Amino acid sequence: LGPFGFSNIQADKQGVSESLFGIIRDRFSDKYAVFSYLLFILLYFPCVAATAAISREANIRWALFSGMYSTSIAYMVAVNFYQFSHFGQHKLTAGLWLLSFIALVFGLYLYLKKIGKRQDSLRMNVLPNE
Repeated sequence: LGPFGFSNIQADKQGVSESLFGIIRDRFSDKYAVFSYLLFILLYFPCVAATAAISREANIRWALFSGMYSTSIAYMVAVNFYQFSHFGQHKLTAGLWLLSFIALVFGLYLYLKKIGKRQDSLRMNVLPNE
């Protein structure tokens, strides 16, 4: 078996060179780090066409928010997966990371809820009385 449990037969079937396994082994500490990286790549900044469509349909601010939001979510998912997978080895560090992200998400939720209420109150003041 190669690094992280991949067999050389699988690599040969898919045309993957042996040097790639060496590069992966040098860059990542274990299979959980590789999977965390793949989670980040899966979820990070949307494609340019989607960002351009958001910019055209809404505005540039929403396009930038979409990019920052999806990249932030990708980072949080990747880090939380990695920390959760190493919780048994590093309880304090992993616990602090997990708690900080929970606090961050909860704070973001409260902030967006506050903005939503402000938008509703502004909308109510603009609408004519019937």
